[in-house]
Amino acid sequence: MYILGPSLMRWYCAYVLLNAMNGITEGFKNATMSDTQVNRQVIFICWQLLAITGQYLTFFLATCTFVIQYSACHCLVMLSC
Repeated sequence: MYILGPSLMRWYCAYVLLNAMNGITEGFKNATMSDTQVNRQVIFICWQLLAITGQYLTFFLATCTFVIQYSACHCLVMLSC
């Protein structure tokens, strides 16, 4: 029988190590950037968050529209019987 726990713990340790290295390099990068580069990065991140939020909002509104149309169709079918 294969035990999954030790394998998952090894992968998690590698994940934590890679995240630590990423944090160190990102901190160094942000510390050495000029003000213009920092502002450009902040604007880019804001646009990315806005795009992601817009996608979720669009999906939510499409789902709501579908549910309303589906409910209205079934109400009309029930009334015609």
